[in-house]
Amino acid sequence: MSISEIVRGTTSVPAKNHYVIIIPETTPDDFWVQRRPATVSGGTWTGRGQFGEGSVGIGDAFLIRCFATSATLPAGKLDMSALPADLVMSPPVKVKRVR
Repeated sequence: MSISEIVRGTTSVPAKNHYVIIIPETTPDDFWVQRRPATVSGGTWTGRGQFGEGSVGIGDAFLIRCFATSATLPAGKLDMSALPADLVMSPPVKVKRVR
């Protein structure tokens, strides 16, 4: 993976808003909602994830998740104490940024 990549997965709730969430393994309590919501088509979500900034993050591992909800999630660090009641989380996928 590089600093910015297209990521995709499947969803069982295509009518909800889908958000790509990036979690740095170095700070596992930091859940970062990406700038744009994911698009959904035919049960598949597609979005862009950012893995670090500049040279920060090279060689690091990250978890990718997709959060689906009827609520709107703003881009940036997510307040995990105030999650929407209807939130559906995908299983995490671990990746490593190599460049």
